[in-house]
Amino acid sequence: MVKDLSRFARDYIEAGTYIDQIFPYMQVRFISVGDGCDRNKNEHGISSIDVPFKNMVYDYYSKDISQKMKASVKVRQECGDFFGSKAPCGYAKLKEDHHQLIVDETVRGFVEETYVLTNPIYTSTITGGKTRVQEVGSGIKKWVNSDERIVVDNKHEAIISKEDFGKVQEKLNSNTKHITRERKHVQILQDKIYCGHCHHKMSFTVYYGKKSGYYYSYRYKIKDCSCMKGKIAAEIL
Repeated sequence: MVKDLSRFARDYIEAGTYIDQIFPYMQVRFISVGDGCDRNKNEHGISSIDVPFKNMVYDYYSKDISQKMKASVKVRQECGDFFGSKAPCGYAKLKEDHHQLIVDETVRGFVEETYVLTNPIYTSTITGGKTRVQEVGSGIKKWVNSDERIVVDNKHEAIISKEDFGKVQEKLNSNTKHITRERKHVQILQDKIYCGHCHHKMSFTVYYGKKSGYYYSYRYKIKDCSCMKGKIAAEIL
């Protein structure tokens, strides 16, 4: 039972599959209160033409709302608004506006000595649009390339000067060893392998110095977790 069809699914194709095929096959009674749909009472079940049409409208409406929300967030990011759930160490959110940062004087001295070396936020630079949702309702986010992200300078008070930050980056880059790992072929099963115990997605890692890799469950270290502690070679799968 759902309030209306818009609460049941965001994808009209998937909604139609469940309503017209899966539910009848499993003898599940489906009721949509707001739309007056009841599989057991309607003369033709709930396969009348208005149901798939409503699903299409709800699907379009959801995607339209999603695009408008993304556009709204992008505009605010371009204005330098902070969208993190928590302020980074050394800052606090302004009570009147949680999208604005102010320096936390209680830990300022500590941050000046031990700040996150690669985070430009301490130089008053806000970086937004780091991730992007691949598809409406999927919950899957994809990292955005650094040159495509939204960067706004001088939005709040800096704790670290840009000169000092730049010197640190030069030092880090000079000490970094870039290792290129070439894969023999694309892992067609990546992001499709799940643990049979915890049902979480299994991680993929390439053997050091080799072109092959393996899948493993990172949750086996959790206490009382029954996940497999070993690994499965990608070639076997």
